[in-house]
Parts: sequence; structure tokens; C-alpha cells
Amino acid sequence: MQPLTATLKTMTEDNLYLLVCYSIYGLTLLLLAIKSKSRAKTLSINLTILIIYSGLFFYNLKYNSSGGSGLVWLFYLLISLGLHWLINLTALTFKLIRKS
Repeated sequence: MQPLTATLKTMTEDNLYLLVCYSIYGLTLLLLAIKSKSRAKTLSINLTILIIYSGLFFYNLKYNSSGGSGLVWLFYLLISLGLHWLINLTALTFKLIRKS
């Protein structure tokens, strides 16, 4: 197993962007699930949606990215992830405001 610094040196910038975005999304989803009354429902709905659009965009990144269209698929993935994160952040904010 390689140390973390060696792994980060071999990652491309695209992979680092995805890693940071998915980490931020995961942290927000975890906080939302903790503050939610029905944790299983919150996690299952959000993870199902995440898997569907991530699978679609990763498939297109791998198999339909000729001629520079890979950047477009990466952009669509980041935009979708950002919108999903923004919706969850808004829900988390409303939960925190309503609780106080």
C-alpha cells in the first residue's frame, strides 16, 4: 500500500476535484442524516440519486469522452454534485434553524 503523499502525487487534477467535491458532499450528507428524524430514508434517497447520476456521468466519462467531450461530462458531474450538495445544505440549514 502506498503512502497518502505518493497516492496524491499520482492523482490527476480531475480526480482531486472529484475527491474534494465528493468529500464535501459526504460530510454534508452525514450531518443531514444525523439531524434527520428518519436517517435511513434520508441516506437511501440521497445515495440512490447520487449513484444514478454519478453512474451516468462516469460511464460517459469512460466510454463517450472522445474529442474533448470528457471535460463536458466532468463539468456536468461537478454541476450535478454541486446542485445536490446545495439542496442538502439548504435542508440542513432549515433543520438547524428550526431546531434553535
